[in-house]
Amino acid sequence: MSDPNRQRQLQTDRVSPERTASAPNGQRQFPTDKRQFPTDNVSSQRIASAPNGHRQFPTDPCILKAVVPLREIEHVLRARLAGTLPGIEAQIRFAPDLLQKAWRTGQFPVASRPAAALLLLYPHGRTAAVALTVRASSLARHPGQISLPGGATDPGETIAQAALREASEEIGVDPESVRVLGELTPVHVIVSGFTLHPVVGITDRRPAFQPAPGEVEEILEVSLEDLRDASRIRQGTRIREGVAVEYPYFDLLGHQVWGATAMVLGEFICLLSDS
Repeated sequence: MSDPNRQRQLQTDRVSPERTASAPNGQRQFPTDKRQFPTDNVSSQRIASAPNGHRQFPTDPCILKAVVPLREIEHVLRARLAGTLPGIEAQIRFAPDLLQKAWRTGQFPVASRPAAALLLLYPHGRTAAVALTVRASSLARHPGQISLPGGATDPGETIAQAALREASEEIGVDPESVRVLGELTPVHVIVSGFTLHPVVGITDRRPAFQPAPGEVEEILEVSLEDLRDASRIRQGTRIREGVAVEYPYFDLLGHQVWGATAMVLGEFICLLSDS
């Protein structure tokens, strides 16, 4: 007659140590090897509004699928941000038709003011996400539009310092927790006269987001899968000074992300195109 204790031991031994890892609380974590789970897109319809004013992904492991580990993404981005960037050719695909000529030159007016924004990657469930803001409707510039957390640089600040400060003020990100990976190609925002310098950062934990009252209406947590989903890139039309302007946009969590923010995201997804 077989020994039941021995059978249980044999079953335990069949679990490969490479496929599981011990968490600090003694529970098993899911494997991070991207080969062990299929990649899936997180549907916008599955996103629910949280009571603290920003949207969150569902945490049901049956919905979220494993993707490229965050450390691997960090390694890829560091290398590519240190090299030749996709630049204007990647950005221009997301520029409104009427303004493509002005943006294509890559030249910034001497009088333009520098501004910085943080494109922050962080873990969310078993995927990686980027935080965008819905600007308050009461703001003088770009009310209600979707943007990266950011703003004008202060005297004596570097671009990276300004991006981290603005992210701290607007959405409650701890600057000490962010590793700056590099900068994307600047975008001149014609309407406001600022030249926006996007800074790419990464953090090991999801920030405890806090939208700034009167400045940020909502925080959108967008998965990398949604950003890289070509079906979310669409075309719209707006009337500007009596002229119909066609523009490409990302359809993300029920919002249209267009203009300078879409141009920044367009270059960013080009950096990840081969990863």
